[in-house]
Amino acid sequence: MGRVFNQSELVLGEKRRIYESFLIICPTPNDAYGDDLPLSKEYIDAHTLLRFYGEPNVHLAVNRYMDLFLEAQKVLSMDSDPLDSKFKELARAHNDIILEMRRDALGWSAFGYRGKSRLPEGYAEKVFTEHSKDIE
Repeated sequence: MGRVFNQSELVLGEKRRIYESFLIICPTPNDAYGDDLPLSKEYIDAHTLLRFYGEPNVHLAVNRYMDLFLEAQKVLSMDSDPLDSKFKELARAHNDIILEMRRDALGWSAFGYRGKSRLPEGYAEKVFTEHSKDIE
């Protein structure tokens, strides 16, 4: 039993490391006020590892955030209101990524997030349907 628990702790530790690395590289909501999407090779590499280790809701939260980021970037500029509604929506989506990562990586910890997911109802089905159309 101890060996199983130890292996689980190793995997969760690796998840935490991957999640931390991704959050450091992921564009922040403030970056949406700029002109270009700062997706570096490091971001793509971190996202690849995230795909391997991440729980499905983490992927959904990242997907939703990046969709909102691209939408916000079309509207926001350096002259936009600092608390524009698009920015607020984006900031909340960024926080949702963190909440889903906490739920996954700290699930056995006293510090884990135990609240309900804030991802929109039916979002998983919407994403699946859209991506299924892309494949066909």
